[in-house]
Amino acid sequence: GGGGNDFMGGFEPASEDTKKKTSMFTTAPIVDTCDTSILDAWEENHRKELKEKRVESEKKRAEALKVGEEEGKAFFEERKVQIETSKKNNRNQETLFTAERDAALKAGLIGKESWEKVCSYVDLAADPKRKANVSRMKSIMIAVKSNPPSTVKNMIKAGAQL
Repeated sequence: GGGGNDFMGGFEPASEDTKKKTSMFTTAPIVDTCDTSILDAWEENHRKELKEKRVESEKKRAEALKVGEEEGKAFFEERKVQIETSKKNNRNQETLFTAERDAALKAGLIGKESWEKVCSYVDLAADPKRKANVSRMKSIMIAVKSNPPSTVKNMIKAGAQL
């Protein structure tokens, strides 16, 4: 039909025989005599290869998880030992510090010796871990240590001069 009255613009749909024998992209007839056994064999082989790869991948993943779990356990055991060692060292250092502090307090704080004791409590070496700038405090401590004030007024003056 070439009539312009139908909604498809005058074209009639192809018959069932024509649909089976032609492609929608070309007017050439589709050949039904093609042997698909080679393609079927390739697809079956490809499916088998993919399945083998998947099984292999799952085995590798399971082994990696097992290794990771073992390494994690070893890491946490080592970390636990390190924490215990750090705690023990910190307790020992605290005990030594407390003993030195108590001995200094019992000996008394007189004159130049007292400032040396105060300076012994302050770490005057550079500490890269510390982010605060303590250079002014250190310079004052060193100045007071080398020239101790005799009174509080002199101590304030010494700090104010720096």
